[in-house]
Amino acid sequence: MPMILTLVIGATAGAVLGFGYYRLVDCPTGACPLDLLHEAGFEPDVSDPTGQALLREVRQRHAEKSSPQS
Repeated sequence: MPMILTLVIGATAGAVLGFGYYRLVDCPTGACPLDLLHEAGFEPDVSDPTGQALLREVRQRHAEKSSPQS
């Protein structure tokens, strides 16, 4: 079997197994980052693929929480 085909099959199998482990093991234990963001009130912005809008919102909320209440 050509080496490139072996690499493609191995990478695909690894991706499938890694994603399966992530969904089947991590998420039921509460470690699913997508669910945690949703529960915290952060909605994904599909028009911002780099996530900069989400980072700005997180920083803004953090600043509001850490600023002294008057």
